[in-house]
Amino acid sequence: IAGINTIMITGDNILTAKAIARRIGILTDDNQAITGEQLNKLSDEELTYNIEKYTVYARITPDDKVRIIKAWQRSGKVVAVTGNGFEDAEALSTADIGCTVGQYGDDVAVGNADVIIKDKNFCSIINAIRESRALFDNVKKAISYLLACNFGEVATFILGMLIFQTPPLVAVQLLWINLLTDCTSVISLTIELGLY
Repeated sequence: IAGINTIMITGDNILTAKAIARRIGILTDDNQAITGEQLNKLSDEELTYNIEKYTVYARITPDDKVRIIKAWQRSGKVVAVTGNGFEDAEALSTADIGCTVGQYGDDVAVGNADVIIKDKNFCSIINAIRESRALFDNVKKAISYLLACNFGEVATFILGMLIFQTPPLVAVQLLWINLLTDCTSVISLTIELGLY
């Protein structure tokens, strides 16, 4: 959903991991699950090539977790990892975005995380993604609008100088135009809510 793939990396037994993954909709086929033992038989190249086939990783060690993260990164994906314990510290620092739950997270995990979630609720991550995407879209709209407006002003100024040999507008007039046309429109663009 929204370009985000959720995968499960756990130290639990493969049967337990599969059962939970089926309940939450991550696993649809048993071939999407792999154990740490099977993972260790794959070279880094094979793992990178096949990484998108797997959605459940069971009996995984902290080193395996880092290897999985690097394989996803080599395949061109931005990787976000959640973890709370001491053993998750390296994975949190290796990932593009490390998330931990501040209230329940180990001090080492909190120190290595980029994002600290205040409550123990996965929906908080979803809400943060939704709001950050809306903010990013609003910034892009504001920049596009400002570039278009200011390009028109610069073009008018340059053409006036070339044709009439004198500036068509003085600095105060340009500032006044910017104040009237840019401020209110940009404010409305930046506070617009995006829905995903």
